[in-house]
Amino acid sequence: MRNWLSSYYLAPYHPIFMGLTFLQQRFYLILLALSLSLLLPLSQYWQHVQEEQRLSLTGEQLAQDIHQQTSLLASLSQNKQALQQANLRAINQDLNQILDQGQARLDNIHWQLGNQKSASLVFSQDSQKSFEIIRQLNQLEKIALKEIYLFKLNENRQIQNEITLSVKDSP
Repeated sequence: MRNWLSSYYLAPYHPIFMGLTFLQQRFYLILLALSLSLLLPLSQYWQHVQEEQRLSLTGEQLAQDIHQQTSLLASLSQNKQALQQANLRAINQDLNQILDQGQARLDNIHWQLGNQKSASLVFSQDSQKSFEIIRQLNQLEKIALKEIYLFKLNENRQIQNEITLSVKDSP
């Protein structure tokens, strides 16, 4: 084998001799190129793994935040419904109190609990007390008069009142 290598070293223009000379002269450059070609994919893989871990942690954190926000929204919704129910009960008590004070004969109260909450009252009373009841209903802050229909009854000079009230949104 020694003879084989020495034959190439004795012929300086032979391609094998030129290749070996090139390797010897640029050994560190070739070593640097090989190490970069090995380390670059490894560093990219490491960055990819780090990015996946960061994204998974972010995803878990977002899932926890969504769960927390959902539970908070549910509790706020329950609180809002409880407040609305309490508000409607208070309005209903105020309506009954006004009608009792005016000694009106209540025929019907019908609540509509859609987007626009409203109540329809049907009661009978003489004209003077009916107007007093309407004035007191108009003074309530939680409701607004929407429609008023007055019908004359043939008994004891009474008026049948059909009043539609809309519930004001509380801040």
